[in-house]
Amino acid sequence: MPATQPVQVNLNPEAKLEAIAESFRQLSRQLNYIFADIYWQLDQALGLEGSTLPAGSTTVGGFGEPTDLTIVGGKVTVTGVDTFRFHNIDTEGGAASDALTNVSGGNTGDLLMLQAKNSSRTVVLTNGTSLRMKNNFNLDSVRDKALYICISDGIWDHVSRRSNA
Repeated sequence: MPATQPVQVNLNPEAKLEAIAESFRQLSRQLNYIFADIYWQLDQALGLEGSTLPAGSTTVGGFGEPTDLTIVGGKVTVTGVDTFRFHNIDTEGGAASDALTNVSGGNTGDLLMLQAKNSSRTVVLTNGTSLRMKNNFNLDSVRDKALYICISDGIWDHVSRRSNA
């Protein structure tokens, strides 16, 4: 059977530009749907509707129970092998406040949920080379949450945060 020859359509330049523009409009609509779905899924995974968690709740749907990590010299290392990691962060030596400047571990694409271990101590999530966000964020309640995505080993980009005190 002979090979099929591509059909060539001769469009004037304006028609070509309009066809390209329509392709971009369709792509843009598809991307908007994808991003809207991602945000919806994150809200569902976080178990957050509005700005607060249900009274008495410290767990986040989809992430399971949090495991405890304590800051040592401004650092923690995430544990576990799950794509969704959820950790209670405590200050070094039970200090009233401590800065978390470095989070090591994780694989590209992993999600990391952090919350304070104790509402009477403040964990300051600090913008820098490991945690990348616009501003520092204080976890000063066990109901506060911060979500990050790992973009490479030890580099976590901020996705979302909620202050629920």
